[in-house]
Amino acid sequence: MRLLPGALLGLSTFLLLSACETRRNVHSAEQPAAAISAALPDSTVAPKPATVPPDTADLTRRYSRAPGPIDSLIRLGTRHYRLAVRVETDSTRPIDFEPSESLGPGFAAPSDTAWQAHRVRGYQETYTFTLRDSVGKALVFRRKLRKPDFYSVGPRDAVTVMNMPRPSYLGYSAALGSLVFVCYLNVPNTDLGWRATLLLDRQGRVRRLSPSGPAYSSAADCDPQVSPSGRAVLTCSEVLRAGHPPLKLNKSHAELQAARFLNDTTLLVVYANGDYKASQEPVVESGSEGPLPVPGAVVTAPPARYDFVTTPAQRRLPTAFIMSTSGRVIRRFRLKVSGAMGSDLLRVWARAARAYVFVEDEGKLVVVPKARPGNITELKLKQLPRFRPPQHPREQRYQILGDFTRLAVYIDTLQPRNIRIQQLPGGE
Repeated sequence: MRLLPGALLGLSTFLLLSACETRRNVHSAEQPAAAISAALPDSTVAPKPATVPPDTADLTRRYSRAPGPIDSLIRLGTRHYRLAVRVETDSTRPIDFEPSESLGPGFAAPSDTAWQAHRVRGYQETYTFTLRDSVGKALVFRRKLRKPDFYSVGPRDAVTVMNMPRPSYLGYSAALGSLVFVCYLNVPNTDLGWRATLLLDRQGRVRRLSPSGPAYSSAADCDPQVSPSGRAVLTCSEVLRAGHPPLKLNKSHAELQAARFLNDTTLLVVYANGDYKASQEPVVESGSEGPLPVPGAVVTAPPARYDFVTTPAQRRLPTAFIMSTSGRVIRRFRLKVSGAMGSDLLRVWARAARAYVFVEDEGKLVVVPKARPGNITELKLKQLPRFRPPQHPREQRYQILGDFTRLAVYIDTLQPRNIRIQQLPGGE
């Protein structure tokens, strides 16, 4: 039961400097981009080949959902700036809204007039984004957003009553010319919440406010993210690229369950095929057993509840798609996510082998090389050799723990398709 809810090398120093501008900001939640500059070698001396560090960043790792810092030093292009983000609540400016069904009057403010009128009440909040020079003196921009600005990214009654922690800065997309933030919209005293991805240009103007889906129990396995080069932004409902319309990830007759960058230009997107069918629950009357969110509130109509129904034909369709950031499908296959509540894409990042390994509860393992994500290998767990000591010199051990999976995998770092497995004790 669920709630519905660039370009050829330049011939001049000018073009070289312009290319440098496309590098994205170094941030603790991102893969840093190396900045390499060198003097031109003497024409009589053969230049040394450029050394490219191995790509060992796990782009599927989960991000912290803690509130962002109040003040931080960030880099936009080649310059540093001081970014400050603040949230202020004005308890003298209430916002009332009469909901249709999403949260209902059970979340009305604790006052007779509010719940008797079947309204929800929140208070005005102001979110202030301030960008200054690196020493914090010269003002670059100051942008203020308020609750009504977020009505498009979540149910209005939820936005009305929400408390919003400080948005977190994800990084700078030079291609989009935007600072990227993730905003969390939390309904007090519940596990309900929504996310939004906010893009502000270097003048502080809102370039886009994109819905990013539920934030907690029913959330897809996805975190809004800027690609390593900064050319694309994943918002969990769409992929944004400069000069192109947004690539929508949500589609009909399917629910988005996971979306993650695999490398700078490729994503893994996973769906559950099916449709929600409405089902009616008993009406909750005043005096019924169980506490209501607000004492004395009467729920006159039950919230709409839905079952997710999959037909036999839909069960045979692919659920996982490896696609480019332009939407071109490179590979399709079946992969089922785990998780009794919400979605959880079980995986490990085999750093030395530079490959992602995804595990399906129902008995399948998928190896995806980061450099060539379309060259996947699907392995049935029952057919994989069991681990017996000793551990081989080229093997690395990883643990994968899920609701129904407790597994250690031993991955050959030179041939990541060669895997031995070991069932771990514990769990249900």
